Amino acid sequence: MAHCCGHDLHTSCLLGVARLLSEEKARLRGRVVLIFQAAEEALPGGGRMLMETGLLQELGVEAIYGLHTYPFLEPGQITTREGRLMASPSEFIVEVNGRGGHAAAPHQTVDPIVAAAQIVTQLQTIVSRNTDPLEPAVVTVGKINAGTARNIIPEKATLEGTIRTFDIARTREIFARIRHISEHVAAAAGGSAQAELIEGYPPVINNPDTTARLLRVAGPAALPLDAPVMAGEDFAFYQREIPGTFFFLGSGSDEADSRHTWHHPRYNVDERCLKTGIAVMAGLVPGYCEAIQKRL
Repeated sequence: MAHCCGHDLHTSCLLGVARLLSEEKARLRGRVVLIFQAAEEALPGGGRMLMETGLLQELGVEAIYGLHTYPFLEPGQITTREGRLMASPSEFIVEVNGRGGHAAAPHQTVDPIVAAAQIVTQLQTIVSRNTDPLEPAVVTVGKINAGTARNIIPEKATLEGTIRTFDIARTREIFARIRHISEHVAAAAGGSAQAELIEGYPPVINNPDTTARLLRVAGPAALPLDAPVMAGEDFAFYQREIPGTFFFLGSGSDEADSRHTWHHPRYNVDERCLKTGIAVMAGLVPGYCEAIQKRL
């Protein structure tokens, strides 16, 4: 089981950076800290836990950079933008309670599956009718669980999903609507519902100075990114205290069948992107020799 996002390639890329920098250690100025990503897809996120240890602060880290594979560009290309890059992802769970019974006698039950289906439909109105159309927001139900057999109406149904915004206050407003809709739709069906919000990472906001440096190092490999994306990333926890920039590494090609979007079951990467990822990350280190970059 995997969420298919390229984290194995991220690890390989950083190992390549480590090897190159260790070979040219005498040329480097200052200290370089390499962070392998832990628990990025599981709240509260490895970035938050690492920052809470105080280790990076003790080491005096002054700038931080990170990358993620990007199937929408070719190997040899990167993209990023100053300011808003990625959204803040939070999670929600809704439990709908009814009264179970035989599928042949629905009138003797309170069907939580029907109520859950109506809740999913009603949640689609939150972004279109309850949020500012000029502010990005996403509400997605990604998991529904109910029932044990075809001829049984279950006691409960559970919905799980995600809220994406660039402002935690907006996330809380959206969740309030999720809770209100869930409780009242379930009550109208004769049941009840409880909703829980699990707040996630902050948004990824790229620092102007570190972004400008990244673009200089990447040169013509860097392409503009016109708008932020609504995916989330725990790199945001580093940026709360350390100036930093996150960027996307082109990994899509027809040859590698790697143009499928993140989390697609056939997600793949074109490993030729390692060359670019290693060169850019190593090139960000002060004192790193340009001749070494050229050999990549």
